[in-house]
Amino acid sequence: MNALCFMLFSTVEGMSMFAIMLSLFRYRITEYFHYYLVLSILMSAASYWMWQVGGAPEYVPVMSALLFSLSVLVRYRISAIAAILMALTGYLVFGMLQSIVVYVLEAGTLVQMERIQSNTGDTYLMQLVNSLLLFALSYMLYRKGFGFTFPLSWIEVKEGNTLLLSSISAAFVFIAGVSLLHSRVHAAAAVFFLILLLLLNVLNRKEQRHVRSLVQAHRRYD
Repeated sequence: MNALCFMLFSTVEGMSMFAIMLSLFRYRITEYFHYYLVLSILMSAASYWMWQVGGAPEYVPVMSALLFSLSVLVRYRISAIAAILMALTGYLVFGMLQSIVVYVLEAGTLVQMERIQSNTGDTYLMQLVNSLLLFALSYMLYRKGFGFTFPLSWIEVKEGNTLLLSSISAAFVFIAGVSLLHSRVHAAAAVFFLILLLLLNVLNRKEQRHVRSLVQAHRRYD
């Protein structure tokens, strides 16, 4: 029963992470719903094995980020660096929101940190609340037209992308070591927020350049 609950809520959580990751870059999860559902099930199975069998839960965040990157790389015609960027941005939003959810639920005495880390009902409640919020946020972002529209095939490693590469590196290093802050919700939320802010700033600059290039191209044709 515990394995079934783990798989179920982890699958829902995986789908919500795909939803926010895609909506931030103006993609819809409903376009390839079954594709992402199957991937979420497989990823939850891999996560369960690492938690319960392999005894290496600290590697789950890195594994998830890499699998999310590979998933969009295979599905869309984008560069590898763009796939990693999408996955890390979505994961940072997920991590920051989860930290806030844990803090609020714990403050309301609805969950206990010790029980969350032991895959109990507290864990599943936290996952469900966080997933519902991510689904709602991704839906709102897409409906309101928020998100980045610059072609992801343009993102490549070159000299002008120093800040972008630094942001990606910082995000990846933090996600790799996030398990060290498992009981420090405030610190985790703060770091998630700061790195996400840095990454969003870089992405916003690229979006502005893309919009300017479109405006200039339109003027040339007029």
